[in-house]
Amino acid sequence: MFAEPFKLKYNPNDKGEGQRLSHSLNTMHYHRIGETMQANSNYKLSSLLIMPMLPEKDLSGFRAVSSAFQVETEDISIGVKELFGDQGGLLTVSQRIGAKDVNRLLFGERQDYTLLLEDHKDETLEIGDLVVYGFRTGVAFACLVLTYPKMEMLGEICHPGYAKGWCHFHWQDGGEEVLLEQIIEDRLESLGLHSFYGKDSFFLEAFVYNCATVPERFKTLEEIRQITFNMHMMASLEDPVTDLSEEDVAYVYAVKDETLGSYRWGGCVSSQTISYATADVEMDHDAEMKAQIRAGLPVVVLALYEKYTCLLFGRQLLSGTKKKSAHIRDLKRRMLEFKAYGTVTPATLSRWYNIRMIYANLLRFFGVEEAIHEIGDKLEILADAQKEIDDARSNALMTGITIFGIVSILDSLLSIYEVIVNGTTGEWMVLRSSAAALILVFLGLILLIRKLK
Repeated sequence: MFAEPFKLKYNPNDKGEGQRLSHSLNTMHYHRIGETMQANSNYKLSSLLIMPMLPEKDLSGFRAVSSAFQVETEDISIGVKELFGDQGGLLTVSQRIGAKDVNRLLFGERQDYTLLLEDHKDETLEIGDLVVYGFRTGVAFACLVLTYPKMEMLGEICHPGYAKGWCHFHWQDGGEEVLLEQIIEDRLESLGLHSFYGKDSFFLEAFVYNCATVPERFKTLEEIRQITFNMHMMASLEDPVTDLSEEDVAYVYAVKDETLGSYRWGGCVSSQTISYATADVEMDHDAEMKAQIRAGLPVVVLALYEKYTCLLFGRQLLSGTKKKSAHIRDLKRRMLEFKAYGTVTPATLSRWYNIRMIYANLLRFFGVEEAIHEIGDKLEILADAQKEIDDARSNALMTGITIFGIVSILDSLLSIYEVIVNGTTGEWMVLRSSAAALILVFLGLILLIRKLK
């Protein structure tokens, strides 16, 4: 027989006893979660800053300092994986630069590339791999790995709405000040990759992909929700969750291992971040990050590609200097191709339900479906309006041609009359030749029209 669940009842005469009891239960709840986090206190953290870019057509300079990077994961279906291939896929660029080469590219030759944030003199920041995906629609994403000891550090670098912008760093072994964001932006621009939103927005507009490795598995879903939500908020992982009122947040978990009675990983998905916490008794964080780049990153980038393609189409659609018929027709064709061949539904993405849910939540938070419909509707409206303008212009032209034709016919009839009355034999021959030529031209036009049909 099951025990009756404990319930809190509201009593207007209890003078706050119910509230105090509820607070006591919450404190106990956070205490239990706090014990788990204390056991996982030696966690390791890294993030991928996924920065939207507008690539130049010629990326030979970037290709010269990078190597090809193939998507190799079993988390997505074979058909979707083929879209990341070289033959007829979505990508024009899929390149990677290793951590050592990234640091050398940014800062030149140094003995130590460890950075210190200005307000965290005892905390370090390390720059890792750089992966770049470029898509045929004209958008690209530079995905840079950052490794650091506390989530609060990341909050000062790229927390949406709270970041300081141009964060100042110093080398751990001393030396000059380092404007990290400016250096990365300038170096990528020199290689043909420009910020989607323009200057001073590189880190602030980045989508943040957080990863934490902990030594012990999670016993409850609440533990996963706390650590991943705090990662989403870029707050200390040990702090209790005090506000779960955000609506653009969804959670995805691994299947519970019934033998161990625990969960291996979980994630928090939002419109600006995605945060994973994974248990690994070996604490091999580097291997975990490689797995995330190989398997998780393509799913996130695919959703971002659809979002930013819509934004790019919208930007081109509103371009005041190109609202011409040919431009609208070309944009409409590209939009139709994108809708037909360039989008992936969650149902076809993967055979794994949790992977499909992560992707579906990203599309929902990004508003991709609504954006596609909105741009399609605007294109139809502009195409119809442009058609009316073209029809009006054609009608005016045809009216002019008709008037000119009538005048020419009247003039020809008068000329024919004069030839009949006063014409010579030579003039009669010219008249017959002209009539025969006109008949041949008329027959040729009829045959051409039939072929075009």
